[in-house]
Amino acid sequence: NTPSNLELTIYNINGQKINTLKNEFHNSGDYSVVWSGKDSKGKPVSSGIFLYKIQTDNTSSFGKMLLLK
Repeated sequence: NTPSNLELTIYNINGQKINTLKNEFHNSGDYSVVWSGKDSKGKPVSSGIFLYKIQTDNTSSFGKMLLLK
Protein backbone atom coordinates (compact mmCIF):
# COMPACT_ATOMS: atom_id res chain seq x y z
CA ASN A 1 0.00 0.00 0.00
CA THR A 2 1.82 3.10 -1.27
CA PRO A 3 0.84 6.48 0.20
CA SER A 4 -0.59 9.02 -2.22
CA ASN A 5 -1.11 12.76 -1.87
CA LEU A 6 -4.57 13.69 -0.63
CA GLU A 7 -5.90 17.22 -0.99
CA LEU A 8 -9.23 18.33 0.47
CA THR A 9 -10.30 21.83 -0.54
CA ILE A 10 -13.44 23.85 0.28
CA TYR A 11 -14.96 26.31 -2.23
CA ASN A 12 -17.88 28.72 -1.98
CA ILE A 13 -20.83 28.38 -4.32
CA ASN A 14 -19.11 30.75 -6.78
CA GLY A 15 -16.12 28.40 -7.03
CA GLN A 16 -13.76 30.62 -5.02
CA LYS A 17 -11.31 28.70 -2.84
CA ILE A 18 -12.11 29.10 0.86
CA ASN A 19 -9.70 26.74 2.57
CA THR A 20 -7.50 23.69 2.04
CA LEU A 21 -8.11 21.34 4.95
CA LYS A 22 -5.64 18.62 3.99
CA ASN A 23 -2.72 18.42 1.61
CA GLU A 24 -0.55 15.53 2.70
CA PHE A 25 0.33 11.91 1.98
CA HIS A 26 -1.98 9.16 3.26
CA ASN A 27 -2.36 5.44 2.85
CA SER A 28 -5.67 4.29 1.48
CA GLY A 29 -8.40 3.84 4.07
CA ASP A 30 -11.21 5.65 5.84
CA TYR A 31 -10.54 9.07 7.33
CA SER A 32 -12.65 11.87 8.75
CA VAL A 33 -12.06 15.61 8.70
CA VAL A 34 -13.95 18.30 10.61
CA TRP A 35 -14.14 21.75 9.07
CA SER A 36 -14.47 24.53 11.64
CA GLY A 37 -16.33 26.80 9.18
CA LYS A 38 -13.37 29.15 8.82
CA ASP A 39 -11.52 30.38 5.76
CA SER A 40 -7.77 30.06 5.19
CA LYS A 41 -7.16 33.20 7.26
CA GLY A 42 -9.09 31.84 10.26
CA LYS A 43 -12.16 34.05 9.74
CA PRO A 44 -15.60 32.44 10.12
CA VAL A 45 -17.59 32.12 6.92
CA SER A 46 -21.35 32.65 6.75
CA SER A 47 -23.87 29.83 6.62
CA GLY A 48 -24.64 28.47 3.18
CA ILE A 49 -23.82 25.88 0.56
CA PHE A 50 -20.18 25.00 -0.01
CA LEU A 51 -18.42 22.67 -2.41
CA TYR A 52 -15.60 20.32 -1.56
CA LYS A 53 -13.03 18.63 -3.76
CA ILE A 54 -11.12 15.55 -2.70
CA GLN A 55 -8.17 14.80 -4.94
CA THR A 56 -5.57 12.04 -4.79
CA ASP A 57 -2.84 11.07 -7.23
CA ASN A 58 -5.34 8.89 -9.13
CA THR A 59 -8.84 10.30 -8.59
CA SER A 60 -10.83 13.38 -7.72
CA SER A 61 -14.41 13.87 -6.59
CA PHE A 62 -16.65 16.81 -5.76
CA GLY A 63 -19.60 17.25 -3.46
CA LYS A 64 -21.89 19.81 -1.87
CA MET A 65 -22.40 20.47 1.82
CA LEU A 66 -24.48 22.85 3.88
CA LEU A 67 -22.90 24.87 6.69
CA LEU A 68 -25.39 25.84 9.40
CA LYS A 69 -24.57 27.98 12.40
